[in-house]
Amino acid sequence: MSDQEVQQKYMELQMISSQLKQVQQQVEVLSHQIVELSRVNESLEDISKAKKGTDIMAPLGSGIFIKASLKETKEVLLNVGGEIMVNKNTVDAKTLVSNQIEEMTKIMENLQNEYAKGATRAQEIQMEMQSMMAKAQKSK
Repeated sequence: MSDQEVQQKYMELQMISSQLKQVQQQVEVLSHQIVELSRVNESLEDISKAKKGTDIMAPLGSGIFIKASLKETKEVLLNVGGEIMVNKNTVDAKTLVSNQIEEMTKIMENLQNEYAKGATRAQEIQMEMQSMMAKAQKSK
């Protein structure tokens, strides 16, 4: 076993480690987005059951809310990009959000499987390196 082979294994291990960190970050982002979309889904459900004139706390962002009264409970405005808003009934909006949650969950599961494969490969490389180093020690 040459030093070059050990070095190559080490570099491969470093590359896999970097990839695993990226995958982990992507999983965390998706997890956060799924939680947010789940909250939106719950809010849509609550709004669809509410009566016009019901007092609510409307979020402005960063934990800041304003007291408001519902004028509409059957339709919401949906941002479709480029600051363009369209009216959607709450049932359709809820379906859209549920579909997004489902898609993100599938992507997250695929990433988790990718992570597991990478982690397994990293362990294999570590074992190979240990074996190489042990053989090198014996030959001295």
